[in-house]
Amino acid sequence: MKRSLTTVSSRGCPYACAFCYRGAQGERNYGMRSCEHIAKQIRGYVDNYNLDFIGFPDDNFAVDRRRIKRMIPVFKDCGLDKIRWGTHTRMDEADERIFDMSKSGCVYIGFGAESADPITLKNMNKGGFILKNGTTPTKINGATYEFPTTMVTAVKNCKLANIHGNCTWIMAYPEEGLNNLKTSVAFIKWQQEFWTKGLISGTAEYQTAYDSVNAKMFTATAYPGTAMWRNVRSMLTDHFDISFNHLGEPICDENFHQYVLELDDATKVLNDKNGNPVNFSNMPLDTFLQAREYVDSNQIEKILDM
Repeated sequence: MKRSLTTVSSRGCPYACAFCYRGAQGERNYGMRSCEHIAKQIRGYVDNYNLDFIGFPDDNFAVDRRRIKRMIPVFKDCGLDKIRWGTHTRMDEADERIFDMSKSGCVYIGFGAESADPITLKNMNKGGFILKNGTTPTKINGATYEFPTTMVTAVKNCKLANIHGNCTWIMAYPEEGLNNLKTSVAFIKWQQEFWTKGLISGTAEYQTAYDSVNAKMFTATAYPGTAMWRNVRSMLTDHFDISFNHLGEPICDENFHQYVLELDDATKVLNDKNGNPVNFSNMPLDTFLQAREYVDSNQIEKILDM
């Protein structure tokens, strides 16, 4: 990619993940532009700015199968069959849709995997769709983990469709224990093994494939307006002196203001009013901090030995 621009093709998302706030993007009132309208805009971008990549930072691009299938002939008719593009979808949408997306130029999909652990996924309100196909037992480092079959299939489909699928992760979600976190780490290790299978260790090709698998994690953070925020209100009061009115809404005083100012980096560990680290998970604080250190120092595999 040398020259790129982004454009939004849809607003909102029909799903309701507990950690996500979509108040500025249409909530669950999903709406989208036609592929004809998108093609016309991209044609103008390419002609005027000599672009080779378009990004669609939608919350969820792949909701409508019909639009995706129609993009193939529409993009071809507009002379865009050589343009490359990328976007975001859910892993349960990485079915036949991504093969059609590939045919119209898609080379990158960002997946909000967040966790590979069935219990944590249910707590995040992601379990219903991600777990609908059951789990696949997989051995990593001598231990067997139950990975959501939908997630395993999504990764394999991306490779077949020649699309780079990038999974993002959240650690220390409320009620997550160390064993739950280990399942996510094991899934990351499985991806690294999957993408490097058949390559010679130590070669540039092997290292590129290995490094292409995201091994970073966000720290579970309670954003105002999310289900997670409502579930940890008592902790927010204890740690940050945040007050709530009779409707359960935060009182926008200086304490709330200072908390919001801290929401600038989703990977960092928040410190409370006394300067102590905040841990929303079920992991002991020292375990959580050690796991976070391993993630930050690119030693995530050490979490499996904790």
